[in-house]
Amino acid sequence: MIYEKDLNIYHDTLEISKELNDYQRDSATITFVTGSLLHIGLYKPFSAVYVELITKNINAINLSFSYYNGTDFTTKLPFTVDETNTFERSGFIKWNKPKDWVPTEVNGDNLYWIQLAVDSDMTETEIRAINILFSNDNELKKELSTVDKYLPPNENSFAPMHSTVRDDIVQSLRNRGKAKIADGDNTLSLITKWDLLDIAEVWTAAKYFALEKIFFQASDGVDDKWQQRQAQMSQEGNKAFDLLFLSLDTNDDGKEDAVEKLSMQSITVLRV
Repeated sequence: MIYEKDLNIYHDTLEISKELNDYQRDSATITFVTGSLLHIGLYKPFSAVYVELITKNINAINLSFSYYNGTDFTTKLPFTVDETNTFERSGFIKWNKPKDWVPTEVNGDNLYWIQLAVDSDMTETEIRAINILFSNDNELKKELSTVDKYLPPNENSFAPMHSTVRDDIVQSLRNRGKAKIADGDNTLSLITKWDLLDIAEVWTAAKYFALEKIFFQASDGVDDKWQQRQAQMSQEGNKAFDLLFLSLDTNDDGKEDAVEKLSMQSITVLRV
């Protein structure tokens, strides 16, 4: 069991949380077969994860997604979008939070769980991470179709960079004094990546901030064309961030309330 407020992940009874929480370190290899289950849980309702794959499934299967409704896991997650196409590629899995979703105990952890099951055997699959990002490589390619040529050595995606951008955005919110009331009492705690209730609200800004980092790494001189593009992406990212209204889960219940829609004007994302 991990004690930070992050995802808990089990393949049947095997916990793989530590291996899969971070896009920059470990990975886990699983053989997902008929009858086995993958559980992904958080301490409050959530609506998306990003699955980053190294070795992908090549078998044609059906993948089902369910949640605990107070009785069992038979109810399908509503409006589920599986961009991984049954773990054949990296991508988001998104759904609408069910109104009757309640926590339950899985392998000793009482959380809000989604349950994944297959109708036939997958091939052995190496997963780099299952967590949350605010953008992905597909968004980068819409802006720069040749972005793959800037991949760092030994990397097959920009997922580590996307996770850094995610953390930069969260830290900027903290620096601006954005906080939440923890556990229903009057104790203030730090905003986390799971407190952004709709990642689509930061989608465009996160894309530009990732491109800014890519152009910074490509630069090899003062005032070269990459530094100029870096400055342009920084400007576009901050412009997108200033214009949006952000839904932050300030009461830490996983639900969007009217008072949790905050104007982000004048907030600048500081990156390192």
